[in-house]
Amino acid sequence: MKNRKEENWSFNDNWETPEYILEFVRKYFKWENFFDPCPLSIDIGGGNFQIQFNWLNIDWQERNFVNPPYNRHDKPKFIKKAYEEYLKWNTSILLIPATTEVKWFHQYIIPYAQIFFIEWRVKFKWFNSKWNYVTNKSWQTWSMICILNPNEKPSINTLKIDHNI
Repeated sequence: MKNRKEENWSFNDNWETPEYILEFVRKYFKWENFFDPCPLSIDIGGGNFQIQFNWLNIDWQERNFVNPPYNRHDKPKFIKKAYEEYLKWNTSILLIPATTEVKWFHQYIIPYAQIFFIEWRVKFKWFNSKWNYVTNKSWQTWSMICILNPNEKPSINTLKIDHNI
């Protein structure tokens, strides 16, 4: 079995959503503006300049795009928060790992979301452990886009997104 420690993927969990994913969201869902409850944070000088803010303790907006931290501690919290926002008639689009064997998938995604399995691994952008800016790092599994929209019925789909948008 592979060593599944999250720190083996990178020294942090702060990876930028690729522009082609954001462009897909803008075109496919016709969303020009949306709230991002998982903005990037920059840790300069060993954490001395990093601003800590808990985005789980505020109300999100009507339209939310969520690329949560992929660690096992924070990811379920953001998915649960997206579900809570769904109950308030807010829509959240989640870019998350395509892991179907976990509790949060069966509790919050399957019964309520439109699920789009992406047919390849998303290439994220950020600084690797050697502080080189990279644009080709993938998570350990494929990804999915899940839409918690109170106006739509749950469904399961596959999705091809043009990397060259």
